[in-house]
Amino acid sequence: MRVDLRNIFASKSFTAWAVCSLAFLCAVLGSCQKRTTVEPKVVPAEARDLNIRVLLKNNADSAKLSTAGGFDVACTDGTSAHFTPGEVDIVPWNGMIRLGRHSFAGDVDLQVKDTFVTIDGRKYRGDVRIIIDARGGLDVINELDVENYLAGVVGEEMPAYWEPEALKAQAVAARTYCLYIKHRFGTDRQWDVKATEANQMYGGLESESAMVRTALDATAGQVLTCDNGDGPGGIFPTYYSSTCGGHTEDSKNVFGDSYKPLSGVDCQYCKKTAGEKYMNWKPVVLPSSVVTAKITSGYSSLEGLTTVDKIVPTRVSDYGSTGRIAMLKVVDNKGKTGILRGEDLRLTLDPSGKVLKSTWCNISKQPDGSFKFSNGRGFGHGVGMCQYGALGMAREGFGYKEVLSYYYPNSDLVKIY
Repeated sequence: MRVDLRNIFASKSFTAWAVCSLAFLCAVLGSCQKRTTVEPKVVPAEARDLNIRVLLKNNADSAKLSTAGGFDVACTDGTSAHFTPGEVDIVPWNGMIRLGRHSFAGDVDLQVKDTFVTIDGRKYRGDVRIIIDARGGLDVINELDVENYLAGVVGEEMPAYWEPEALKAQAVAARTYCLYIKHRFGTDRQWDVKATEANQMYGGLESESAMVRTALDATAGQVLTCDNGDGPGGIFPTYYSSTCGGHTEDSKNVFGDSYKPLSGVDCQYCKKTAGEKYMNWKPVVLPSSVVTAKITSGYSSLEGLTTVDKIVPTRVSDYGSTGRIAMLKVVDNKGKTGILRGEDLRLTLDPSGKVLKSTWCNISKQPDGSFKFSNGRGFGHGVGMCQYGALGMAREGFGYKEVLSYYYPNSDLVKIY
């Protein structure tokens, strides 16, 4: 099945031991040498037509841009300019965009004359658009074809030294996800995805590697679809997270949507690979004042809450004896209540998601009024593919297609170009 998406988006023995040990450490740590840039194979026309617009900076007060070969500027006000090689400061100025000594009264498109452009010290392929957003700050957008975009994503979302079959599974999941988000939201804004965990981590050219390119080439154009997928050709949002902790989550409990491949499955693989810090994280204690301030500032409907007195889970996913908190009720010391999804509360209290690692935990009030989050399991929202689980499956000999069908049951793998 093919889907056309083009239109939318000392001793010898000791020495040998030492060399082997050093090679192992290099593979594990990935830091013995810098990643080398790997040029892509010829990208099919269909993929070149599928450009992804990545929001690199949002509402920024400045940016630094440099190129080795210079660049041309075309502004929506009809003006244009050519910039020679070097560094240029970009700032918003009286509703306009100032690049060095030039000012432009509209959106600015930069066509780069070299392989890459450097923005705030990081290199990116493709072209750049700069706009003034509704708040008067700079939005910096990197536009490039989908396969080169993915080359900067896969190595950020999954260590490039991981098993090749796990990297392939990550490549397909990341490709499907970005195309779905482009279709779902990109038509209503000037960018498709953010370069952060809000969508997918994107590191640009310096995140590329030979292993990542191999995974992309082996899966070029492959995406996942399902019967109730509401994206073009039936694609759906192929969510993924670090460590499910033993069971993936039903998407409707986290994101409010409902797709057959995102119903949640038992997982016995991540516990073999993830390590204790992700499988069973340490208790976290937050003062009631902090909990109250973050909840009331995060939700206008809950601004009237006084000191939060209780956090009561009202729906917990059933994994047997325990599970993730899907919905909960917060109650203040005057009896006023508010209802939140468990994942919303987690990211409200810890926007980084790295302290409160998941909603698979117990919440208890302490004698001093603080709240303790204990018996925590997993890292991330838990929906879709468990990345450490994918690593575990690959180590046991499963191919990427088997990994994808396991974590996204009732899905089909199709090639769109």
